Amino acid sequence: MVDAPLSPLPAGAGATASDRKVSHLQPAAPSSPSQSMWSHNASSAEISGRCWALVVQAGPAAEISLWDLGRQRHRCFSVATAAEARRATWATAAVVDFAAMKAVIATREPCVELWDLRMLAGPIATTDPRDISATGSCLQAAGLGGERPRVAFGSRRGTIHLFDASGEGGVLKKGHVLYGHQEEVLWAQFNWESQGSRRVTGASLASDDQAHFWGFNWHPGRGEESMEAGESSPSASPRMGHLDSESMEPMSARGTAATRSSGIFTRSVGQGPRPRGLPELRGGGYEPIRTVAWSQRESDDQPCAATGSRDGVVGIWLNQGRGSKHRQTSMVLAENGRLSGHTDQVCAISADFDVGV
Repeated sequence: MVDAPLSPLPAGAGATASDRKVSHLQPAAPSSPSQSMWSHNASSAEISGRCWALVVQAGPAAEISLWDLGRQRHRCFSVATAAEARRATWATAAVVDFAAMKAVIATREPCVELWDLRMLAGPIATTDPRDISATGSCLQAAGLGGERPRVAFGSRRGTIHLFDASGEGGVLKKGHVLYGHQEEVLWAQFNWESQGSRRVTGASLASDDQAHFWGFNWHPGRGEESMEAGESSPSASPRMGHLDSESMEPMSARGTAATRSSGIFTRSVGQGPRPRGLPELRGGGYEPIRTVAWSQRESDDQPCAATGSRDGVVGIWLNQGRGSKHRQTSMVLAENGRLSGHTDQVCAISADFDVGV
């Protein structure tokens, strides 16, 4: 965004915080060094009269600043400049939790950093340089002020990296690496494990219009070898595989690069949780998905996802068909779940699954 960080926020701009007061910053285009990213929390203004904004600025001078926006004036609450801010000069994405006064920033090093907004002298924790090998602009964080803070980072190589964001020892500890996408991950949403449960579920969307849906148990100590006991592990699944660090091509179980046009290739053992995709179309190939809405449901036979395609079709999906005794390898289309009517691509979708789609 090219708005100067000193300008008041226009009405409706930015990302308004949710009940957990988490706001997302959109990535600035890398071609212009003068751009900045900002986000604000409007909900706190209704209660205390205060509205926070975080600005990550690349130029003309590198700066990370926290602003207190009043009704009559605004002032800079804290700022990090010079070497500290230059670590995030080319920030690709950020997530802010104003309730916890913490932020997570993805940079072009590549690296993911955890910042304490009360002391912007530098990040309080970063990822290990060996944990991330590619940049990305997909970032999600949850519970930054709770007992189980988590971060999900989607890379340009199609991998999704999950981290424990407690920041102990100044490091964001690697939890899982999710393989499956062949292209850059544009969007991801996860419902993290709760008290007494290690179950993690989620959905993701890549730039090649492929949507994946995830379900696994959180076992950070077991790394990429973790697989839920008894979970189906098909030898071949639609658009699933891992990326070779040299060729950046999907690899088959035999270690040979699979062609992108084939659509199906196998995964080698020990590559972590396996996603499920959408079923193959009758004429072959897969529906090009432009947008996804997803929610964790109590039962697998309840609608949990809605997709919008480039062909103008809205689809409603279940994790598992009613009455099915076996875990399916792809999502199941709900009854009357294929909705046509749009004459162009569906670029945004919103659904309330609790009250019915």
